[in-house]
Amino acid sequence: MYKFIVVLLTVFCSQFLASEASVTLDPNDPRWKWMDEQIDQEFKPFERKGITKKLLDATIKKIPEISFGNALKRYQIINRQVIGPDGEAKDLLKRIIDLYHVPNVDIIVHLQDIIWEPKTLPGPVLATCKIKNSSEMMIHFPVQSWAEWANNFSKIIPPLSDNFSWEMKSGKVFWRGWCNDGDNYNDPNLWTLRPRGKLCYLSQHHPESIDAAFSGNHPWMLKTEIIDEFYRFFPKKMSTWDDYLSHKYLIDLDGYVASTPGCAWKLLSNSAVFKHASPFTLWYYTAIKPWVHFIPLQHDISDLLEKIEWARSHDAEAHQIAENGRRFILENAMPEHLYLYCYKVLVKYASLQRYQPSDTSSTPSSSSKKKSKHKSHKKYR
Repeated sequence: MYKFIVVLLTVFCSQFLASEASVTLDPNDPRWKWMDEQIDQEFKPFERKGITKKLLDATIKKIPEISFGNALKRYQIINRQVIGPDGEAKDLLKRIIDLYHVPNVDIIVHLQDIIWEPKTLPGPVLATCKIKNSSEMMIHFPVQSWAEWANNFSKIIPPLSDNFSWEMKSGKVFWRGWCNDGDNYNDPNLWTLRPRGKLCYLSQHHPESIDAAFSGNHPWMLKTEIIDEFYRFFPKKMSTWDDYLSHKYLIDLDGYVASTPGCAWKLLSNSAVFKHASPFTLWYYTAIKPWVHFIPLQHDISDLLEKIEWARSHDAEAHQIAENGRRFILENAMPEHLYLYCYKVLVKYASLQRYQPSDTSSTPSSSSKKKSKHKSHKKYR
């Protein structure tokens, strides 16, 4: 009996994965006009001269000058085969060619959060997160944490959120997270000045409106000698999915960079999302609008109490914003949409390529052993 159950589960899982892998969308559907417009805009710097092998080689040579430069990896898709280092990026590219006919391309993908010196790049880099208005050489390509979104959050949140109607939810803003915004929290004088610290401080003084607390830290965020003091000042609290989904209002704050996949699952939660003004962008940010899909906040959240009062006194409008956010994610940013977006990026890229790609995986330029000037990426995760 046990073996029979195992066989059934194996068959079910293989069928499920096969059916998931077969979900394709029509690239020409006008619903994805926002994708096309954004992608066209990002590739404008390459429209005139195109993308050349010389440009990519020059970009790879910049590795020692770029923060997290060793996270720049070169991949080729040649005859529907992915050539390049194993990992999250390669898995994503394989998923895309399983779904769509991808032309041959030679690309550079950044595997870390962000490049802090994008203006030093001579050629195009595909990256998850960009700095707004200063990343001309970077193209949105949601490689980081895509599998976590596709296999975890996007599946968990919809059925769980259905257990909490709007009327059942608490009228407080809810947040849990780590102390990783802006910089480390090693200076106590700055604890309540950064958005996350300010939020937790406000929660202590306005518990009727805000339930926010730090839930932990990476080792590099706090010096060992101040950890106890930090958590005396900010008592640590953990949370469950029910804690989040039982609140009408969730808040999305940047970490060191934009929240991936935090913003997407919060929009999907059927709670109204308070989102602070961010200097960072993700692949779908141009398509979500303030007062339509989320309630906007100043970056320093100085208007949070005012916006909570607005939401409470405009319950129907806040509820509609929550529904709009959920609908947007369901219709534009689920895994199948992410794969489509990436496919569109690769097609546009190929149209601007001025040479026929060949396997460069064994050349020094694509597998550079040089270290970037920033040896650790920990600070910015």
